[in-house]
Amino acid sequence: MTEETRDFREKFEHGVSQFNSGRFFEAHEIWEDLWRPLAGASKRVMQALIQSAVGSHHLQKGNRHGAQSLFRNALGKLSGGPRRFCRVNLRQLEKDLHTASVLLATDRPLAHIKLLSISLETPQKRSSPK
Repeated sequence: MTEETRDFREKFEHGVSQFNSGRFFEAHEIWEDLWRPLAGASKRVMQALIQSAVGSHHLQKGNRHGAQSLFRNALGKLSGGPRRFCRVNLRQLEKDLHTASVLLATDRPLAHIKLLSISLETPQKRSSPK
């Protein structure tokens, strides 16, 4: 792993930690810095994560429409994309975004809509050739 890759992963995982601690705006700021130089599928995935963070921030602040709009945009970016990114199971994130979007379309009180979280999968150990 190169130093640049290690730095990206450390910053990315710090963003996940901020996200899971309910500091969605801070996660968005961290990820936005990582997103700028990316291209292709990686850039789309990072955009989806950023939109998930900002949507979660809106949900936390009571802005139903803002949360729903950003969650839908994030879903659009994740649709048909990779299954995993930096140890994040993107299919699980898609399911969680979809559930939140459906609930936001109802009159359910926002306090009863679970905030998103992102779990990092345990890295698989590479087996050494024999």
